[in-house]
Amino acid sequence: MFTANSSVLRKILLVWLLWLGMGPLYAGDNGLPAVTLIETRDFGVLAKQPGLTDKPLLLVFVADYCQYCKTLEEEVLKPMLRNRDYDALVTIRLFKIDDPSTVTDFNGETISPDQFAARYHAKVTPTAVMLDLKGREIAPRIIGIPNIEYYGAELDAAIEQALDRIRKSTRQPEPAKHHAGQ
Repeated sequence: MFTANSSVLRKILLVWLLWLGMGPLYAGDNGLPAVTLIETRDFGVLAKQPGLTDKPLLLVFVADYCQYCKTLEEEVLKPMLRNRDYDALVTIRLFKIDDPSTVTDFNGETISPDQFAARYHAKVTPTAVMLDLKGREIAPRIIGIPNIEYYGAELDAAIEQALDRIRKSTRQPEPAKHHAGQ
């Protein structure tokens, strides 16, 4: 027995079902643009990419089983990727420690994922490290998520410190000034 009210309910149900089915067509994350975090296994190739020499690499060690890693990706890293201001400041990449694929390090050598993670003392996931394109740490690492509300500020501070180190290392010495008559 359908009445006028049931017709309205059917329309609401139809709209709701369409919305559920169409969800994947929209960007996701609360209607925000979709972004993809890139996993890297070949750091030799990454180090040679143009435009990356004047900014640090934020490398985040993650694992598929790590729920904190998922939280970090959704609440901090993806919003950073959506904010185009970060494009000029940092390159963001993930390294999955539970992926058994071999790794090519910054100098082109092939090593195991365990060796690569051990190099950066990434025993806990997530661990975020700031690297130059020679693979050297240039800011304090962040281990775990001490407080998700402040994590973005911690990353910003690490990015700024890493940028300062890169700027100082690439700064050319000023030529000595000669004074006339001396």
